[in-house]
Amino acid sequence: MGPIKITQTKVVNKSRIHWIKIGSLLIGVFIVTVLGYFSYTSWHNSRQILPTTIKRQLLFPVFWPDKNEPVTISKKTLKYDSTDSILSYIARTTDGNNIIVTEQATPESITASPQVYNQLIQDINNYEEFDSRNGTVYLTHPKELNGGQTAVMDSQGTLMFVKPNKDLSDNAWRQLFNNMRIIN
Repeated sequence: MGPIKITQTKVVNKSRIHWIKIGSLLIGVFIVTVLGYFSYTSWHNSRQILPTTIKRQLLFPVFWPDKNEPVTISKKTLKYDSTDSILSYIARTTDGNNIIVTEQATPESITASPQVYNQLIQDINNYEEFDSRNGTVYLTHPKELNGGQTAVMDSQGTLMFVKPNKDLSDNAWRQLFNNMRIIN
């Protein structure tokens, strides 16, 4: 009887070790899966330009400088006014010029009648226009802004106003608007 008991104990121990190995493997796979999920979501959220809370509220395409060129944008300056449905952010050129960008859905009055937009552009003292990859950009000197330079673009359902701290050259304006892309 003695040898039989020893043999049975060895069989039980082998079976227990087998289940411990399987359990350890399953726990390891679970931990790797959880760590992978959190790493991916953290990476994805850091690459996301617009916070989800803002993105959900937007009813218009948002234009954003592609790869932050020729300006850089601090996400801290990104604001959404839900009352007026206006998105704004501040871009900074390499020479330190701050540019305030505001975007909103094109108002129904402009959508219904292009003459309203043309009159707006005329009223804010349009002095030049050019075609960008997203639409026509009008450079203006609005009296309401003490004649400060402002660019206006109405494209794909978005009305955009861009106001620099200091005037930009025509080339800088073209570069800025030609590097814009829709991000939502």
